[in-house]
Amino acid sequence: MRNPAPLPVSLFILLLAMLLISCKKTGPVVSASEKTLETNDFRFLHTQLKQFATVFAAALKEKAGRDFITSKAKQKFDEEYEVLIKDLFKDKQINLLVPEKESRKLHDALFERSGEHLYPQIYIPHLQYLEDYPEERRNAVSRTETETPAEDPVYVFYSGDPEADSASMNEIWPGYKLVNGQYQFFTMVDETYANEHEVWVFPLNETVNAAGLLPVPCEVDPCAPGCPLSGSPDCGGGTGGGTAGGPDDDPTDAPSRQILFPELGHNKINFKMTSMKVHQHKETWVAGASEVAIRAKLVCHNGRDMGVAGAARKEYSSDQYSNYLGKKIKKVKRKDIKDGIRISLDYSLQTNWQNQVINQDPIHFFYVIFERDKWPATKNKNMIDVGTSIETLEPSPETFPLWYRAGGSGAGYDSPYHQYFFSSFRRSWWDRGYPLNVNVNSPGVFEFSTVSY
Repeated sequence: MRNPAPLPVSLFILLLAMLLISCKKTGPVVSASEKTLETNDFRFLHTQLKQFATVFAAALKEKAGRDFITSKAKQKFDEEYEVLIKDLFKDKQINLLVPEKESRKLHDALFERSGEHLYPQIYIPHLQYLEDYPEERRNAVSRTETETPAEDPVYVFYSGDPEADSASMNEIWPGYKLVNGQYQFFTMVDETYANEHEVWVFPLNETVNAAGLLPVPCEVDPCAPGCPLSGSPDCGGGTGGGTAGGPDDDPTDAPSRQILFPELGHNKINFKMTSMKVHQHKETWVAGASEVAIRAKLVCHNGRDMGVAGAARKEYSSDQYSNYLGKKIKKVKRKDIKDGIRISLDYSLQTNWQNQVINQDPIHFFYVIFERDKWPATKNKNMIDVGTSIETLEPSPETFPLWYRAGGSGAGYDSPYHQYFFSSFRRSWWDRGYPLNVNVNSPGVFEFSTVSY
């Protein structure tokens, strides 16, 4: 039998190429940082969250993986039914399903874009609903009445801004189901649906590593205070804002230069917030509880240096000295806002507030209380006139600015809960005395009580 004729060289190369292509394995998910960055930070984050969900699909489609995630969410590491995706990798059974290197790539992409270590998480609002309203358990059309999670959760991706096909006011979002490893649109999801069904939200956590407000294990964040990389260049902020000319949305903004009020040897008092009541949601339901924060400054008289008429304008740093994310006062559940619950606090607003002559040396503590949002967010400016209706040495000056960082999309989420000022002397609030038992009201939005000590 004759040997077959040799293949032409060109045909041999073609067959070899086809063979190599057919044998190539599916590569890992390419992170958005390896692609062209989108100019809109909300859209970039939305893409990133879907990338996280895609990488994590192997764990989500396994019942054992969902059981484990639910059990971790029930630990409520920062007061809500949520768990950091990065934290989940500490479990071996998850690590076998999902390559940790892909998680690192995606987290690095967020850092590259935002300038801060940000942490996507999985949040399950239905679990909070059952805790807050146990009497509704019998009536809820729920797939999670038992400790075992549903076989097919509906997934929502929250980036702070709605998708193009979502409904108005950021309150109705597209929900997806995981089918054959792919996320396919299933239904539009609102808060009621999420309360009564198994909905898992992929948002960012806004508390972790925020000015040390929450202890973070070093294995989760090596840049956290006291961890190996803390203070190193690896943990420094980037420029943020995405591409040149993009929105001013860098959460690593530093506070302005700290200017301390001079020690004058005067009488001193302290005052604190003893309670607060939030009347209006400034946080969409997809992001969970409201994180109420404050920024504040001090000025003498009409903001003039040491109260000298005609002197240079001067603002002093208050105890609430911070970057534009402010200092967190309290994390408030949606139920507490809905039901008008007054929350007890022991939050120090200012210490060593100096006065020599009460009715001649007014010092003003001016502030803005707002819903803090890390990234994306916009830097908002509120103007506060501390001269209006206050007995001072000269006519009212221009208003004083206070900047804060909050969501800038839909339903007035970027507007503050409250803004105003305290003064050590104001007849309309109290009779020539210190600020004792003052109630500050902003109808329909926010109110709180303060006391001196």
